[in-house]
Amino acid sequence: MRSLWEADSCFVVHWYSCCTCIENLLKQMLKTFGADELLPMFCLMVMHASPPKLQTESNYIETFLDESMRFNVYGYLLAQLQIAADFIYTLDTSRLGVTTPMNV
Repeated sequence: MRSLWEADSCFVVHWYSCCTCIENLLKQMLKTFGADELLPMFCLMVMHASPPKLQTESNYIETFLDESMRFNVYGYLLAQLQIAADFIYTLDTSRLGVTTPMNV
């Protein structure tokens, strides 16, 4: 059985890997980029992945993330995940022309 820290770390490391892939793609497409370009791609990736209980996972990570990880890239990634989750849950699909709701 994994400890809370191991499960928490595993989830965060996987999201970090996904974010790194997005960053590499953006580097190939654009000369310079920042959070304004990364966040929409990250939101799209999260919607496509459609993780079950996204809000619960986000809250869990925030609660149990080691204090030393909050102020580095993992803390930034957690903020990106929380923003993506909030965006997805408040998204008005009728304005996008989407006819079926997403399972998030």
